[in-house]
Amino acid sequence: RERVALEEGLRRQTVELTRAVEVQRTLGEIARGIVEVDDAGETLQQVVDASKRLLGSDGAHLTLMSDDGTDLIPMVIAGDTDPETRSWLRGLRFPVGGGINGLAAASGRAAWTDDYLADPRLPHDPDDESPARLRLGAAAVAPLFGIGGDVIGTLAITYAQPRPVDPRDVALLEE
Repeated sequence: RERVALEEGLRRQTVELTRAVEVQRTLGEIARGIVEVDDAGETLQQVVDASKRLLGSDGAHLTLMSDDGTDLIPMVIAGDTDPETRSWLRGLRFPVGGGINGLAAASGRAAWTDDYLADPRLPHDPDDESPARLRLGAAAVAPLFGIGGDVIGTLAITYAQPRPVDPRDVALLEE
């Protein structure tokens, strides 16, 4: 019995260590990309795609703050998102303070939900196609900060089914 428990503990540690190595490798690649690549769009795409992959999410996107500071505009969407959904998402505006992206932007802190449709903090307009089209079961969003410390956008990951969002994943998203 002790041997089984020890083996299970070692397996968990191996999985966690493997993940930590993958996170550090990916963050290093992104950092090199920021230094070596002149195309900011390419670097941001790497950040979104890496977030989706590292956190095992079903979707990911990055928003930027509108010029007047009232809305978040989806700018970078996970590379494997279908073209129709990508085009539709780019046409949306998320109000600061409303929705999960807006909560993170307004508070300057990460926001997450284990069940998007059941979360009373989030607006649930019956005409809103977002939950179905983006397959919003669970989600986590981190604010992005500019040089002066102002929120300039958000980075979000989404899961198709409701599920517990791991606080370690939220912390990684904030990095």
